[in-house]
Amino acid sequence: MQTQSSQIYAIFGAREPDKLDKAVECAFDGRCHQITSGQWLVRSDTSQPAEVYNALVDGSNPITCVIVMMAGYYGMQNKAIWDWLEANQRG
Repeated sequence: MQTQSSQIYAIFGAREPDKLDKAVECAFDGRCHQITSGQWLVRSDTSQPAEVYNALVDGSNPITCVIVMMAGYYGMQNKAIWDWLEANQRG
């Protein structure tokens, strides 16, 4: 189960979605949910989006993307996304 300090981040805007997909699956295995290619939700114990980015890259292999710490959410999407958010949001 997650710790109290866990945060949910949205990752999107990749110029190379396949590269981002592989990096997220590797860095956040079991703590991520793919919305579509190049668009992810991840749970991390880090407190800054930059730390999430650093977990994705190896210094010499940058990935173009946007990482946003989520403070709330609303919309219409697949039920699996809402279920994942509910299960992974801060307690």
